Amino acid sequence: MRIQSTRNYTLKNNYSTKRKDEFQINNNISNPSFGYMYGVYGGGARTSTTSVSVRTLTWSSKKLNILTSTDSELRNLAEYFHNKSDDAIRSITSEAHNWSSTNAKNAADKLIKFVTPIRDNKAKMLNKANELEIKKGTGVSNVVGQKVRLNNEFISLIAAEKEGLRPNIKNGILIHGASKLKDEFISWLTESSGAVVKTIQHDVANPMKTISEIIKLAKDSEAAFNHSNTRTLIVVKDLDEMLIKPKNRDEVKLVSGFKSFAEDLSEKYHTTLIAKTDKNLDEFEPATIASNRLGVHVDLKDGISEDELKELGSLNSEVKRLDDKAAQVESKFKS
Repeated sequence: MRIQSTRNYTLKNNYSTKRKDEFQINNNISNPSFGYMYGVYGGGARTSTTSVSVRTLTWSSKKLNILTSTDSELRNLAEYFHNKSDDAIRSITSEAHNWSSTNAKNAADKLIKFVTPIRDNKAKMLNKANELEIKKGTGVSNVVGQKVRLNNEFISLIAAEKEGLRPNIKNGILIHGASKLKDEFISWLTESSGAVVKTIQHDVANPMKTISEIIKLAKDSEAAFNHSNTRTLIVVKDLDEMLIKPKNRDEVKLVSGFKSFAEDLSEKYHTTLIAKTDKNLDEFEPATIASNRLGVHVDLKDGISEDELKELGSLNSEVKRLDDKAAQVESKFKS
């Protein structure tokens, strides 16, 4: 008993140094009893260290195929990489070409050439979409609806008048509201009317001159109507400056003069005034914009048009398509 005990002790101690300095025992030992035999697993409990090998995916030059791709293929490839910076693309091509400087540089330059315009175009799309989103926040424009209304209430009556009928056509039209498209609306109205169109500028320094000019044009217009049954539209720029609530006696006389002839323009001279304003209608002398003078009020609301809504949808779809492709870049081109 004493001899065997000494032999075991000596064996363990002689081997313990080697175990500590020279060996790492793990679960790939061909004979697990080796550990038990020489006391490697202390306390009789078996322990092991497991080595797990994880393969790192790298960019594949074969999948990228930059150097031999056609322009069409490179444009498609560039859509996957457009979210990568130029430096990131250079690093990717270096890894894909095993750090071969010439091939890596040529591949990077070639890909970046196609990536750059996609980035620039996407930036423009995002800016435009942002503008339209802000515009959308103000509501939907009513320009189309007001065009339908004016077509029914005014333009169709001019056509009927030209055919020899006697429809009741208003003396004037006032375009107002928050929209920035008043000038465009007036252009549409005059071009669609089939009428003769005259344009004058209100003389703020000499407002009576404006009234005199309107009266002269109206008389000339009646002569033209007698010849061709064609109504005249007089577009008066800045007319609203004359129609606000008077502040002194001279302005009272001026407003009174406007009211006296404006209520007979249509019936007597076959003429209609067209004006616009950015002012609130509460600022006007009520009688000047009453139904028997500037009786058709077109309140244009600012907002996004139907065509712009479609454009916004298209922009958002295209940006999403590019982002979806960019999200697949690693799974598609690494191996």
